[in-house]
Amino acid sequence: PLIAERQMNIRLLETATSDDSNATIENAVFEALVVDPSIDAVFASATNACMAATVAIERRGSVVGQHVDLIGKEAIPFLKLFRPGILTVQEDVSKAGAFVARAAMQRIANPKAPPMQALDVPSSVS
Repeated sequence: PLIAERQMNIRLLETATSDDSNATIENAVFEALVVDPSIDAVFASATNACMAATVAIERRGSVVGQHVDLIGKEAIPFLKLFRPGILTVQEDVSKAGAFVARAAMQRIANPKAPPMQALDVPSSVS
C-alpha cells in the first residue's frame, strides 16, 4: 500500500506489499499510522490489502472516509459493501486478459519483437 500525508508527500509503505498476508499488511499500515499521525490516505492495489488497511485504520480509532481516506482497486464491486467510505477504482479484468492473450500470441509469432506493453488508466474513482 501507499500512504499519503496532507502535504501530498506520497510514499511507498516498504514494510508490506499486496502479496503479503492480511495480518502483515494490517500491522504495517497500523504501525505507519501510529508513527505518523499526519497520514490521511492509504492507496491499496488489491482488495485484500484494502480490507486489511481498513482493519488497521479502525484499530487505530479512525473512521475510513472521515479521518483517513482509503482508495482500493477491485475487479468485482465489493469494497463499498464492506465499508461505504472506501473510494474504489474498477479493474477491467476482461480488458487485461485480452491484452495478455494478444501479447502471448505476438510473442509466439515473433519471439524477437520487443514485448508488448500497455498502461490502463482508470476512468474514475467512485
